[in-house]
Amino acid sequence: MPITAEQYFRVDSAEFIWIAKVRAAPLLSIHAKDEFVGGKGNLVVKLLGLITVVDAEGYEIDHGELLRFLAECIWFPSAFLSNYITWEAIDNTSAKATITYDGVSASAVFHFNENGEVTRITAKRYMEVNGEFVLEDWKGQIVEYKVFNGVVVPSRVNIIWKLKTGDFCYDQIEIVDIEYNILSTY
Repeated sequence: MPITAEQYFRVDSAEFIWIAKVRAAPLLSIHAKDEFVGGKGNLVVKLLGLITVVDAEGYEIDHGELLRFLAECIWFPSAFLSNYITWEAIDNTSAKATITYDGVSASAVFHFNENGEVTRITAKRYMEVNGEFVLEDWKGQIVEYKVFNGVVVPSRVNIIWKLKTGDFCYDQIEIVDIEYNILSTY
């Protein structure tokens, strides 16, 4: 089921808002808003934009949304130089990044090829299983790079849970456009 989405980031305050719409059937749409704003994460999903079916918040959501922000800095790489992100070398082809913002911290390992491009991102991320949150292995696998407005960034990324039962690819992202430094309200 294809998802059409727009996402807005604030690098100065480590925030994002993602707004999406899915056409599930001819007369059935699903609307979602995923965000990390003011140090808090929130995911709201509504049928037809009216009936709330998910309204998730709390520490595990805050952690997951901040981790998402960190991983998605691949689309605006200058953010990796922000003072709220620290780096620790692991070896010649990987480094651990830790983001701390407004009392919440999350870490991920970025893996690089010989050209210095990120090839994958790995982390421990909270997943809800039967109403309980558990830390599971999570991966963003970079599939392709493109140039957007003079910046080379990943254009296709597969998002995968690395579960004991096997890999579960729950999202295949394709970036079709990026605009930088746009002053607008979302």
